[in-house]
Amino acid sequence: WDLFEAECCFPTAQSLATAEPAISLGLLGTPAQAWLGDPIATFNFALFALTWIAAIAMYALVRSWTRSPAAALVAALLYAFHALRISDASHVYVYDTGWIVLALLFASRLFESGHWRDAIALSLCGVLQMAESFYPLLAAVLIAIPFALWAALRYGLRNVRPAQLGLVAVGQIQTPTEPG
Repeated sequence: WDLFEAECCFPTAQSLATAEPAISLGLLGTPAQAWLGDPIATFNFALFALTWIAAIAMYALVRSWTRSPAAALVAALLYAFHALRISDASHVYVYDTGWIVLALLFASRLFESGHWRDAIALSLCGVLQMAESFYPLLAAVLIAIPFALWAALRYGLRNVRPAQLGLVAVGQIQTPTEPG
């Protein structure tokens, strides 16, 4: 429960709110830490997992939009191994937009088919993006607004239940807490 009492800006109360949380990166590294117990190996594993999640997410998104495996493979490799993503390993969370790509995939599927699993996955992707860094979260907001308008115009709201949209919205709400 001391998650927000981070080392950055110590001894400020709830200092995690003043920096990039990188919680998603920590979640990805948890299995390696439990298995290996070595922080360097854990970080390397998390970087590896983050890169491949980004590649798989882009492949799935482009494949679902274009139906072309070749286009999806090229997009996945270009996205996951772009110099911007891999050039600053110590600040990888600042450039981590893989959760946004997954969110676009699940949002498309939600508007197209209206399945609960897509609403849950979309909400989870939003939470993981918020738990990573403010900068990609800002990009996600800038992408989400026109994308939601496009999806509503393209698919309409006939397949999406209000409760599903409510789940996605509630999953993205952060309640501010009082310091101390």
